[in-house]
Amino acid sequence: MLPDVGKIDWLTKASIVAGAALILKFLAGAYVNNNFFWDMRVYTAAATAFAVDGSAYSGSAGDKFVYAPYILLLFSLLQPWLAELLLLGYVAVLIALLTQPPGRLLVAGACLASFWFSLDDPARAAQTGNITPYLHALVLVGFFHVQRRSGMTFLTAVVIASLFKPYFLAYLLLLGAVPGHPRDKLGGAIVAISLTASVYAAQWLHMPDLFSLFLDNLRAQVIGDTPGPGRDVGLASYYVYGQYFQRPMALLLHTVSVGLVFALLMVIYTRSRPYLHPDTSHVLLFCGLLIVCILLNPRLKVYDWWIMQTAAVAMILVFLGQGLFRSWWMLVLALLCFVYSETLLSHAADFASSVTRLVLVYSPLCIAIVMGLAAPGLLRKRAAEKPASRG
Repeated sequence: MLPDVGKIDWLTKASIVAGAALILKFLAGAYVNNNFFWDMRVYTAAATAFAVDGSAYSGSAGDKFVYAPYILLLFSLLQPWLAELLLLGYVAVLIALLTQPPGRLLVAGACLASFWFSLDDPARAAQTGNITPYLHALVLVGFFHVQRRSGMTFLTAVVIASLFKPYFLAYLLLLGAVPGHPRDKLGGAIVAISLTASVYAAQWLHMPDLFSLFLDNLRAQVIGDTPGPGRDVGLASYYVYGQYFQRPMALLLHTVSVGLVFALLMVIYTRSRPYLHPDTSHVLLFCGLLIVCILLNPRLKVYDWWIMQTAAVAMILVFLGQGLFRSWWMLVLALLCFVYSETLLSHAADFASSVTRLVLVYSPLCIAIVMGLAAPGLLRKRAAEKPASRG
């Protein structure tokens, strides 16, 4: 899949470079201030504790180990070199991502999000040292591989990531952007889900005590004993709904909201496709499905959320590359959204203002949807004008 997004003007290119500089500046400052890779310390401490006395799941309330027993066993086996091996893996998967044209498009989207929308989330995701951003990159590299060869690489990457965090199974939605018979793709998805479920079942049967501690830690970390959406919930719409509704209703409203976003993104894709190069329309489909994969997660921490935002900015790049909009408009609009969202930061006292701020926090996605809904009409008008100009 070659991400043909058209021509990118000088302001957009300069903004990508400026965003990259901001990310590097943020990470350098975090490293100098020793505010860096704290989740890596959680992994190494858990591996050491398990190797010594098996007490890996007894961390403090703020840094519990929340991965399943087989992951803990793997970390403990690698314990003498765990930090170095994780860091090497992080670097390797990022290099692999950058070697793929769609991966470079997403990295450009991350840089634009940092500059245009003043989002430090790509940098903060890397700052944590959490394995999750790199699992996202691993799955995406597997998906880009399937465009050229077989789907086995992608399905394997999804299963591996899901053994760390089951919500990575949502990435199976990307099979919708893969050529092939729907029956074959459905079969592959069923195999991946069955294999993941089998491994979790094996842990429950093989290590019941550790598996119970793992579930207790996960429940305490995510939900805790607090009312509302939970104690460690991120940037999903579920967080807003959970403050005003019971959790089942909040989850239902969250799912409905994601379904609405999915419907809008598919309308944008189907209406724009006749007027775009096949590779360009494929980018829209890929970005739309990727956004939905991420949004489905009701917890949606920063190390997941940044992928969704960069995919939204990649969609914006597609529409800018077609010459349908001016990049300086984007710069002004993004600045206004950021300023207004900051004024609501301490004033989200009711449901309406909370939802308004959520929309502003998701401003890259909202702008991409607005541009996408307007794009088919502009593309149709331009296509109609070309024969007239020749005549």
